[in-house]
Amino acid sequence: MFEKFFYSLFIILGILIYTIAGSFPQSSGLSPSLYPRIIAIIIMILAFSLIVKSFKSENKEKNFTKDFLKDDGNVRSIIVLVLIIIFAIMMPIIGFILSTFIFIIILMRILNIRSLGKLAVYSISITGLIYFIFVNLLSVPLP
Repeated sequence: MFEKFFYSLFIILGILIYTIAGSFPQSSGLSPSLYPRIIAIIIMILAFSLIVKSFKSENKEKNFTKDFLKDDGNVRSIIVLVLIIIFAIMMPIIGFILSTFIFIIILMRILNIRSLGKLAVYSISITGLIYFIFVNLLSVPLP
């Protein structure tokens, strides 16, 4: 039951994305609305196929809401989603470099990487690489 509601929300999200992308400015050749519309169509197709699959597997005795939190991967997924939201909120406040550095360290800890050397090297190098690409190659200012 919960699955079908969740998948229906993705179909509604796809419709909203498709509609909003239609208001983007048009240009000759490829318009800015093409990529979001393709993604919206893919979201709607996948959500619809999951709804059909859930109707076909209704005979199986699996309580989605009861068993959801028993799986460690699901709990980690929820934690990562919350972490991404916190990262998006904190980036304008404390800046890109510090928030990305902290985000990567916490994310790696969630993924069971415990070595302090790996945590330091990966978080510094990934943050530096992202910063270099956006600022120097793409000329996009970061907060």
